[in-house]
Amino acid sequence: MKGEGVSRRGHSVWAISAACAANRPASSATPSAAGAICPSTSPCARTCRPRTAVRCGSTPSTWAWSSAATCAWGLSHNPHRSRPLPPTLPRPAAATPGTRACAPGMCSAAVTADRVPRPDRPHVAQEVRPVAPIYDLDRAASLVPDGARLAITGQVEMAPVAFARALARRGVRDLDVVVVPTGGGIAVDLLIGAGCVRSVECAQMAMGEYGACPNFRRFVQDGRLLVRDHVCSALLGALQAAGMGLPFMPARGIIGTDYLRVRPDFRVIDNPYGGPDDAHIVIVPAIRPDVGVFHAYAADRHGNVLVEPQQNIQLLAAASRLVIATAERVVDEDLTETPRTLPLVSGLHIDVVVPAPRGAHPTGVPGLYPADEAHIRHYLAAAAADDSFAAYLDAFVRAPGGEEAYARRVGLLAGHDA
Repeated sequence: MKGEGVSRRGHSVWAISAACAANRPASSATPSAAGAICPSTSPCARTCRPRTAVRCGSTPSTWAWSSAATCAWGLSHNPHRSRPLPPTLPRPAAATPGTRACAPGMCSAAVTADRVPRPDRPHVAQEVRPVAPIYDLDRAASLVPDGARLAITGQVEMAPVAFARALARRGVRDLDVVVVPTGGGIAVDLLIGAGCVRSVECAQMAMGEYGACPNFRRFVQDGRLLVRDHVCSALLGALQAAGMGLPFMPARGIIGTDYLRVRPDFRVIDNPYGGPDDAHIVIVPAIRPDVGVFHAYAADRHGNVLVEPQQNIQLLAAASRLVIATAERVVDEDLTETPRTLPLVSGLHIDVVVPAPRGAHPTGVPGLYPADEAHIRHYLAAAAADDSFAAYLDAFVRAPGGEEAYARRVGLLAGHDA
């Protein structure tokens, strides 16, 4: 799954951990005020956390911000994250060409020669920032194998429909789709109608004010699609469990419902902290998607993305083994350093960025463009039967030219800059 250039999380932590090892005396391991320890022979971060100040020297002035260093020990011991890290790190003999050594006592050992330390904090070394691979739609779609568990967002807003069209063009099969947060929508329905989906795990499948998802309904009624019913809050809890490396999550509101009948993997256990009226509780298994995909307003070259606040993107990104973000635009500036009013998902969670102007069409992007109601209604009519939907796929998805041909067909400007 972690094909060419996409296993960035473990690599970036390795570099920072090795840097820490290179700058510490062999016999010392000094706790910082934040509880972080920087030993010389093991990954610098058994207790490190994102954006935690790590002190490796003996004076209060020697600090380094490890904003790119999530816990290396946690990454190496969490089975659904990146490739495991080695238990020990070699002490590098010399700095990497093109870099300069940190000041004595600094935790970051390699700083790019052309990166200037912030003038307001000249004593702070600037860590090497990982750069997110930027793929086109078809190359990113090739990272999703047959039989993958795919988590996807969006209903009638911010749906990664361009990515769904790329998967349909590729002809991927037997996907087990997880609908995040709860709504489904046209991206999932298109994949179902294209024959790409084996099962759907969801709390509902609908297209907002446009009604039910027609391909989903037909395939379920015909016995061509397996549905794993879930509860809205419990589904999000299952994603949270995966992001935390837990095997399950407790959930309320399920005892006494038919969910326990249709989902035998939901278990009722004794509540160790309950009283006479709260003696049992349901636990649901963690959901660990092989691939998570969502659409964003913007992304930078470090993989940081601006997202819509209502879609629980952070849960999807933390839970998924591989995370693909399609974005209206990719910007040169660092989004972590610019004023913003939208939530930001850290590039530590993003494996691949895909530039996709108008990539949510025919759904909308609030503040940029509305949903294309005429095209959605055309889609609904076409998806009423297999033959008419096959014609829709031939015209809008499988036609030569890919997304550029789609943009011309629906009247969009292919070079639109949101």
